[in-house]
Amino acid sequence: TEVSDYLDLIVDRGEGSRVYEAIFRTLEREVDGWEWLDLHCLPEGSPTPAALTGLATAAGWPAELVPEDVCPYVDLPDSWDDYLAMLSRKQRHELRRKMRRAERSARVEIVEASDLAMLDDHLATFIALHEASTADKADFMRDPRMQEFFGRVARTALENGWLDLSFLTLNGQWAASMFCFRYQGAVMVYNSGFDPRAYASLSPGLVLLGHRIRQAIDAGWREFDFMQGDERYKYDLGGQDRPVRRLFVRRS
Repeated sequence: TEVSDYLDLIVDRGEGSRVYEAIFRTLEREVDGWEWLDLHCLPEGSPTPAALTGLATAAGWPAELVPEDVCPYVDLPDSWDDYLAMLSRKQRHELRRKMRRAERSARVEIVEASDLAMLDDHLATFIALHEASTADKADFMRDPRMQEFFGRVARTALENGWLDLSFLTLNGQWAASMFCFRYQGAVMVYNSGFDPRAYASLSPGLVLLGHRIRQAIDAGWREFDFMQGDERYKYDLGGQDRPVRRLFVRRS
């Protein structure tokens, strides 16, 4: 749960009922020594809760589905102007003002990690920006297992055309980064980082977010998913909640 915003069983929907039945019967008959089935971060629309709850109820086992978190998202319109019109007057003004101020005050460049040969260098830059952001992020990323995990995920995603790792530079200095995925019509914001010592007054994290949303619209993507967490900036940028839930089944 520390590294996954959405979790689920990977099941062919056409074979879903057979797969869930097989999993449940295996747990019921062949796996000893467990009391609770605890499934985290189930996305909205997943068939897993209904399928397993139905099987558990039929077996006389109590099941409970509870809210765990939210993943704010934006249904992207056809144009940047249409997107700005979705925001409140105050937030529309703030986003425009900060993006324009950055462009007036510095040389703004968006760098995208699209070259496999450069991926290690780009990941090192992302990790440095991530660690610089907050003490909590620094503690999280200093764990060698996390750095290895991010490296493996980034390489696999890049090889499959899913990676959207981008950076904002201001006057050639790395200022902010976003580690995202592009998948099934959505841009999904997995993690981010910024250097508070590099042009903090120009709000580099928000400026990069604005550019990435505009580029997603221009590329025809249908959704911008901020993923887990109810941070205020997600709603300022038009986010609407999508729940993720947690399923408990008690063996009895």
